[in-house]
Amino acid sequence: MRPRRPIAFDSGVRARHRVATVRAIETAAVALVTERGFEDVTARDIAAEVGLTERTFFRYCPEKVDAFRSTLHIVHRFAVPETGGPVGFTDLTEWIAEFLARLEHDRAGARERLLAIWRIVGTDPALSAAMAARDAAQSPQLQQRWRGADPFAVSLTLLALRVALETWAADADPTLDEAFRATCARLGDSVRR
Repeated sequence: MRPRRPIAFDSGVRARHRVATVRAIETAAVALVTERGFEDVTARDIAAEVGLTERTFFRYCPEKVDAFRSTLHIVHRFAVPETGGPVGFTDLTEWIAEFLARLEHDRAGARERLLAIWRIVGTDPALSAAMAARDAAQSPQLQQRWRGADPFAVSLTLLALRVALETWAADADPTLDEAFRATCARLGDSVRR
């Protein structure tokens, strides 16, 4: 196991502005969907709530559902290191679990934002379906980003992450990495039966 290091991202002015804008979009999306439901909220509604144009919204979020996926994007982008050889499910899930532990510990507000999002995902079928469809669409991109990873392992890892987030949001008692590890163990047990 690698030693845990604090998560460090680009801290330049542009990067900080981008993060602030993405968080504002996410906060507005959560509030609007909680009030009206995913199907009854448009990208224009979210943009207006934040004070952005619809065009600017789509620069930050290619699809409406992406307003809820900023933390998942961070996990997908930074959790798995460059690999030099074959990578399986165990490697991917261990890296992601370590990253989730650091994310929850090091990033102020990450836990609360994720809880708010995944509690809505658990109660809004349209948002849940949109999140699942986006996961499926991103699988090929992640297979390219996670070079050397078994394509089957990538799909299983995305499934495990989604189930872990839903389970964790319903309970919020264990840490996110513990919920993810437990989900991966249950998935492994189910596959062996």
